Amino acid sequence: MRFNVNETVSVRLTGRGRAILRQVGVAPKAEDAEGWSRWQLWDLMRQFGGHLYLGCDPPFDLAIEIPDQPDVPVVVGAEGGL
Repeated sequence: MRFNVNETVSVRLTGRGRAILRQVGVAPKAEDAEGWSRWQLWDLMRQFGGHLYLGCDPPFDLAIEIPDQPDVPVVVGAEGGL
């Protein structure tokens, strides 16, 4: 499976994840009734990458949802494409 980092994933932020966003002045994404919020993968990595390491208190549930159909069309052979 190929997955472009511009595509979205859905995660459930933890209290720690919300606190991290508050600390850096980033408004949290809208959450659905079950607590899922959608992020472009690159943005999720940018916001939380420094807080993810073995044994950390994760900023979001470790089970994430990856859509069956990508949101961003992938252009083969284009700069930055596959």
